Amino acid sequence: MNHILYNISIKQKRSKQKEGKQMLIECPANTRLQDYLLQNDIHILTACGGRGNCAKCVVRIVKGHATVNTMDQIWFSEEQLLAGYRLGCHVYAKEPLTVEIPN
Repeated sequence: MNHILYNISIKQKRSKQKEGKQMLIECPANTRLQDYLLQNDIHILTACGGRGNCAKCVVRIVKGHATVNTMDQIWFSEEQLLAGYRLGCHVYAKEPLTVEIPN
């Protein structure tokens, strides 16, 4: 499976670094992942406009913790949630995260 890794580190200063298919991004605390990615010209599919109704913005948290919300529980099985799958439009970075975004 092809994928791109985004490392989201929470700091007040933002920076980007491209290395092949990997991009490192420092993201301020309490920022919605979708909004921050868009601010940095990184696009994930959100056909529903970020409401969590389409599940086109699937991401996987590979390091760090992202809270499971009601829409995540609707779209993902317990096994998928334990594996870190979340709706990218509903992820809030409250700590450093490493996020896998499938191509």
